[in-house]
Amino acid sequence: SLSHNQAILPGPSLNQKISTAMLLLRFDQKILVYDLKRAFLQLEIPYEDSIRLAFLWFNNVKENDYSICGYMTRRLMFGLRCSPAILMLALYKILVIDVEGNSSEMIVFKSSLFNLLYVDNGGITGDTTEHLLWAYNQLKNVFGPYGFETQQYVTNDQEVQRHIDDLNNVETEPKQKLLGFMWDTVNDTIGTKKIFLDPNASTKRTVLQTVAKHYDVYNICAPLLNRARIFLHSLQTNNDLDWDTKLSEEQLKNWKLICKQVN
Repeated sequence: SLSHNQAILPGPSLNQKISTAMLLLRFDQKILVYDLKRAFLQLEIPYEDSIRLAFLWFNNVKENDYSICGYMTRRLMFGLRCSPAILMLALYKILVIDVEGNSSEMIVFKSSLFNLLYVDNGGITGDTTEHLLWAYNQLKNVFGPYGFETQQYVTNDQEVQRHIDDLNNVETEPKQKLLGFMWDTVNDTIGTKKIFLDPNASTKRTVLQTVAKHYDVYNICAPLLNRARIFLHSLQTNNDLDWDTKLSEEQLKNWKLICKQVN
């Protein structure tokens, strides 16, 4: 049998590469990022597709009723191969197509919102505090009529951050994630998480796992990880070494020295 994801066409990739998306956010001096709350679930799917996405589950686990029941999905699900493409098509309609009656300023603003989207993560950029405040106040007018809500506002403009936090009764930490990177909003610097290589890794598989877990699109940490990657390459080109075979004493010694230096 096939799963839903095996049978569904994924559709085109309509998002920027994440490295490009990050660069587009940094063209202006000031940046405000936000999240579309439960973005996929805001999209209703047609009845015929609800039938295709039907699934079997227990009738009522809380009442110990484990009889099998069929359920239909009425909203776009997170995790379907096609969900990112459908979401971006919906946002294209909201931000680019549905602009009749909008001022030229609002048309440009909506277009910029679409260009700075990465799935359900959005951004606003500008060179003044006034522009960020104006744009923040427009978000509800742009997304509200379609049932979308925005949340998790983070900016490198401390005045704007205090204003938004006061309105939403929250206190935003100065260090935040931005498309997988670590963002210090006070100093406005971008970095990666602290590197840690597991010195107890003892097979080709576990060495690969600890080297590959570091998310670093721009290879900021490449100088630190070069020795580890060269060591991993030597393991991968050794045809006599299986994935779960324990490394030799000499290999383990070299690996521990690499980990000590990096960590």
